Amino acid sequence: MMGENLKPAKLQNSTLRIGVIGCGSFGFVHAKCWQQLPNVELAALCDIVPTRARGLALAFDSAAAPDIAQLSMSVDAVSIAVPPHEQTKVALECLDLGLHVLLEKPFGTDSAQARLLMHTACDRGLVLQAGYLERFDAALRHTVNALPDPATMTARRISRHRARTYDADPVLELMVHDIDHAIAIAGTAPLFVAAHSGHGADTGLVRASLGFAGGFTARLCAGFDSSKQSREITLASRSADRLELDLLSQTLSTRTGDVTLQANNPLVDQFSDFAQAVLTGAGALKGPSNAARVLKVAEQISQLIDGEAARALKITNVANG
Repeated sequence: MMGENLKPAKLQNSTLRIGVIGCGSFGFVHAKCWQQLPNVELAALCDIVPTRARGLALAFDSAAAPDIAQLSMSVDAVSIAVPPHEQTKVALECLDLGLHVLLEKPFGTDSAQARLLMHTACDRGLVLQAGYLERFDAALRHTVNALPDPATMTARRISRHRARTYDADPVLELMVHDIDHAIAIAGTAPLFVAAHSGHGADTGLVRASLGFAGGFTARLCAGFDSSKQSREITLASRSADRLELDLLSQTLSTRTGDVTLQANNPLVDQFSDFAQAVLTGAGALKGPSNAARVLKVAEQISQLIDGEAARALKITNVANG
């Protein structure tokens, strides 16, 4: 949450009036989850394409606002589900209008944008929460302290292509979750980062290695595929303990056997946490400072990948020259 040492003022109303900005596929999920919570009213929706907002408003018996300024007149807070390159602009406009903000991951496109949002929310005494929903996944949270002496983490996250993902960045769309988890396990940012893009059968994948103080390392792989998906994390300790978590099936495998974990709805739990933070003036579970650390690592990975591509292009140009 914004400035973890500064608590926002308690909301005067007993019901939180929420608005959703961005009425694409994930905006639909936002609206659906908000309607499952008590003491929350889905008051309005807004989208750069007005017909999308009107269609979603009709589906959820809500109102459509033509722009954020109009939206702000009927809501106390917003959840923002727009593409990463639009996130900072939209969130800043909402904060300037006095709205509490839950901003979907990756929380902007770089750490400087994340810090700007943090400072703006802190200056205005507003709740600002980073929407890293897997922080609220019960199975994933179990693994943070599951091994007393973690040595390695291996994560593989492959998502199917959808219309909105063909131009998506696998680092910002997917890998940020596993960067976030690795930092949570280590308790600090990594000391070094290495990364490369896949070739041959691995074309379209990004691989990264993170090294932390104390020797803990994380090896991450993320990308998009037209035919399959996977979300798997393996943790190993220095004492040879090992656990494997399949986030899709919510199955945890250990040396003593497999366990099917009780699944929760992390998005609903995240929204509930945000709503309570606004209604009571209490702090949220995790905040923008974590997102800024994640984005800093994501920047380093992207720079390494871009540098690799530039070197390959230079070699190709030389060869063809």
